[in-house]
Amino acid sequence: MIRSPSASEFLLLWLRIGATGFGGPAGQIALMHDELVERRGWIGEAAFRHALGYCMVLPGPEAQQLATYLGWLNHGPAGGIVSGLSFILPGLLLMLGLSWLIAGWGELPAVGAALSGLKPAVVVLVAAAAWRLQRRLHRHEALIAAAALAATVAGLLHFIAIIGLAALAGWRLCRAAADAGALVAAPSGEAAPARSASLHRLLAGCAGALLVWAACRLGVEAGPTLLGSLADFFTRAALVTFGGAYAVLPYVFDVAVRDAQWLSPAQMIDGLALGETTPGPLILVNTYIGFFAGWNASGGDAGTALTAALTVTLFTFLPSFAFILVGAPWVERSRDLAWLQAPLRGIAAAVAGLVAALGLTFATHVLWPSGWLDAELSGGLDLRSAALLLILAGIRWRLGWGGARLVAAGALLGVAAALAA
Repeated sequence: MIRSPSASEFLLLWLRIGATGFGGPAGQIALMHDELVERRGWIGEAAFRHALGYCMVLPGPEAQQLATYLGWLNHGPAGGIVSGLSFILPGLLLMLGLSWLIAGWGELPAVGAALSGLKPAVVVLVAAAAWRLQRRLHRHEALIAAAALAATVAGLLHFIAIIGLAALAGWRLCRAAADAGALVAAPSGEAAPARSASLHRLLAGCAGALLVWAACRLGVEAGPTLLGSLADFFTRAALVTFGGAYAVLPYVFDVAVRDAQWLSPAQMIDGLALGETTPGPLILVNTYIGFFAGWNASGGDAGTALTAALTVTLFTFLPSFAFILVGAPWVERSRDLAWLQAPLRGIAAAVAGLVAALGLTFATHVLWPSGWLDAELSGGLDLRSAALLLILAGIRWRLGWGGARLVAAGALLGVAAALAA
């Protein structure tokens, strides 16, 4: 039985998800599923999977878009805006605070020690999330996930190609049911929200989104030239982020570090470390980039840095809200259409494989921070990180800790290991 939450419990839960959503999109999506589908029953399983499949084919941060979509399912457009903003807010505030800390105080040994323990904790969280997603797959869906994992690890296919092939595989696997006359999917027991999806509303929504963007873009014209450049670039980046934050980071690095020189390579690497170890969408690393672009351009003025960071954040997430609030009514109309539901199920299965591949990537960078060194017996293995990873994995396995508790444990263990060295 689907239950509709009150406004207060709705807001508090999304703020808590935003504050404890560590581990990147894998852990965040799994956390949303656990809280909204399994524990509270605000969203049905079929609706969740359908929304996830749609968000995965959009450019932009899929976890933040999913949060917006699920809020829309509960409380309409207002609910989507509240859930989307609540999911971002805790990580945004933390990212701003940490950016200011690093900019103002530089090389703090305590910060480096804490980060050394946070990174293994993130690897454990992503691995646990990948395992949870894999367990929910049917046999044929597991094959799609395995193929996506293999193609990603081997570097054979781009993310977009993997998603396209997964959609085709999902459609083919359900072809037998369609040929048997099942043009409509089996009833899920979940009613899609009765929201209008007329062509008139679609066009009006698109026009409204463009007007909001134009008004925001006009607003930054009153500030320094840097703000306009940041707004234009991060709007473009937001429209080509197929595959999530990691797919667009090379593009951001090329422009922000090499071309525009808004920040140094070392500052960019610090930002990536913060993005991986703070709650909320990983794409909040853009906030850090904006902060340092303003800080460096102004010679260390905190006000300019804050304005630049908020400008980047605004133009990073505006397209994501538009995609969901304008497109969700049309997507919900298709929930029970087997011919469209099948490709989305294939995409959702591929996501499980892609999450597993992301976990392997994280583990490689954490355990071999300098790359694989064949000349050494250990292969360049960071023994301290490996030990922390094993300890945190044991804590997760034996005690069931996740989210904030495991991350806090990682930070404390990192500091303790640095003190003992």
